[in-house]
Amino acid sequence: MNSNQDPVWLKNIALDVVVEAGKTQKTVEEILLWRRGATIKLDDSVVNVLRVYINNQYFAYGDVLRNVDGEMSLRVSKVLMDERGLTNVSQNTNL
Repeated sequence: MNSNQDPVWLKNIALDVVVEAGKTQKTVEEILLWRRGATIKLDDSVVNVLRVYINNQYFAYGDVLRNVDGEMSLRVSKVLMDERGLTNVSQNTNL
């Protein structure tokens, strides 16, 4: 599909977007002890690198940005796509 055939209806499709900072496993008992201000150590984290998943597909990664107001944003460093579509997450281990 070229840019001249860009369907307007496609722009209104909702997607599930998840930005992941890291992973860990916890027991229910540990989670029940969490309170405001609790610190949760992430086993699988890369400092200031966020992974972006769209509909459970690893889509991109980028850097954490913090502005003076304390808000956080994501600057996309790499989009994991080729001409056939999304690349499999297992092929992208360079993060």
